[in-house]
Amino acid sequence: MKRLGIVLGAVLLFAAIVPAIRSAGLTYGRDKLKSDTQQQGDASAPTGSATNQKCCQAALDALNEAKRQLQTATGSDGGNHRAKAVDLVNKAISEVNLALKAIQEGAAKR
Repeated sequence: MKRLGIVLGAVLLFAAIVPAIRSAGLTYGRDKLKSDTQQQGDASAPTGSATNQKCCQAALDALNEAKRQLQTATGSDGGNHRAKAVDLVNKAISEVNLALKAIQEGAAKR
């Protein structure tokens, strides 16, 4: 029952934070990419592999920040869940790095 409360609290917190971020004019993820390309103008907007590379780089940055926060968190590890989360984030970082490598190799072949 306690887990349900934690999950519900996290969902409600996220639901409250996203509109606040948007109303403050801050962007993140794909919205940030769209915002950046709109500011650059249509002629210089990234397309295809450039867009994918920017999205992957943004994901990589977010994963590295999540890993940093998990590693510097204090208090109980909650049954080794924090260590498991760090391991999963490391795996996700590896996958994103492989995706970036594939994007770069594909772009080099063109």
